[in-house]
Amino acid sequence: MFISHAEVEIKRPVAEVFAYVVDLRHQTEWQRGLMEVLQKETDPEGLETFVEARKVMGRRLEHILKRRQFEENTLLVYSGDGPGHEFERELTFKELAPDLSRVTLELRFTGHGALAVAEKMMQPMALTEITADLHHLRDILEAPTEIYDAAKMLPDHDAPWHHSLEKLDSESK
Repeated sequence: MFISHAEVEIKRPVAEVFAYVVDLRHQTEWQRGLMEVLQKETDPEGLETFVEARKVMGRRLEHILKRRQFEENTLLVYSGDGPGHEFERELTFKELAPDLSRVTLELRFTGHGALAVAEKMMQPMALTEITADLHHLRDILEAPTEIYDAAKMLPDHDAPWHHSLEKLDSESK
């Protein structure tokens, strides 16, 4: 098992930060390794279940993700499991001033089998990823609206346009 912890301060009201983070439509915007999130169901207590696909070391890794706790503008706790692993992701939100928030992300990961052996390698990678994700979240939320709207018009990082670059490169040889 390992625990990775990162935090960032964002010059936005905590309610805006929380609303952005909890919205599934934004998940792939600020989490660079996240490929896809699909809501599956909501249980009678209102806890949601998702299927999440991440790119880990160049491979697609899917897992079931359950929202365990939801405290408006304060706390989100998810737990998940997939082939060879289980984890818990806790995001806390704190208002530091009317237009300044702190977001903390703590990832607790337990590998099984081959992933248990790889945990020591995975911990620094996980820390790098969650730190980068939080900084990316800050950059998005602090950017002027015009820049954010323009960026949404650009192709996704996995868009097929890059194949035309490969074609141009092979034609130039």
